[in-house]
Amino acid sequence: MPTCVIATAQGTCGEFVQGMVKGKELLVSCPIDIKSYAKVFFKKNGKILYEKARKTVLKTLEFINEDKNLIHSIGVEISSEIPHAKGMGSSTADISAVAVATAMLFGKVLKDEDIANICTAVEPTNSTIFDVLTLFDSNNGKYIEKLGPPPHMKVLVLEGKDRINTIEFKSKRKEVFCVEKEVMILKEGVREANGFLIGLASTKSAHKNQKILEKPYFEEIVETSNSFGAYGVCVSHTGSAIGILMDDAKVDVQKVERFFKIKFSSNYYKVYLKNVVCLAPEILHVK
Repeated sequence: MPTCVIATAQGTCGEFVQGMVKGKELLVSCPIDIKSYAKVFFKKNGKILYEKARKTVLKTLEFINEDKNLIHSIGVEISSEIPHAKGMGSSTADISAVAVATAMLFGKVLKDEDIANICTAVEPTNSTIFDVLTLFDSNNGKYIEKLGPPPHMKVLVLEGKDRINTIEFKSKRKEVFCVEKEVMILKEGVREANGFLIGLASTKSAHKNQKILEKPYFEEIVETSNSFGAYGVCVSHTGSAIGILMDDAKVDVQKVERFFKIKFSSNYYKVYLKNVVCLAPEILHVK
């Protein structure tokens, strides 16, 4: 049996869509190549200082039918590239990496549905736990509809200045908008590998979310993005990040990046390019 496992999971630039679909609040995350790493290992009197990691280990032990008292012999270390409390999926990345690493510590491999069950028992979870774009009930994991891989796409991330506790925000918001039409457009875009349809659905969902959680200079960002030939924008529906979706074969993404760094650097904390890509949680090292 292994004594140490390292796993990784990715973050997001918010969501392509999020809102009510046939009575359920569903989302499709915008997955990007930014990651968290979790090291889970056996250790005498192991201490887990991170409360969500402790709960994730307990839920994983329960799921794989191992003695929950073993948690006292397990240590967890987490490092992350993902900004915290910006709506970029840092918490989901942390706990999903911890879950797959904990299971592997006992020689078990979790399916994506297993990860969904474990993580949603800890907290609301992004759909980055799947290896394709997925329409997902982030609150309980009971609805899973895999849509397919995203087409080749870059996203210029405008990382917000504000830090927002997603769970607290969701408990206090007064309204969640219907996004059934946006989901239909998104599905067609994924099915046809059409970035403009994906961008259209995402921008429409982002517009609706402005009434719930406003992003600085949102309309100007949308108009400027359109002028550069971008597909559209995505936002964190419960955070402060916004993204500009582009095809680098059709748009000079470095030029767009330079422009937005100059124009909006005082309104957003950082501006940087990432790839839109689905990278499900994976094991990196077993010892």
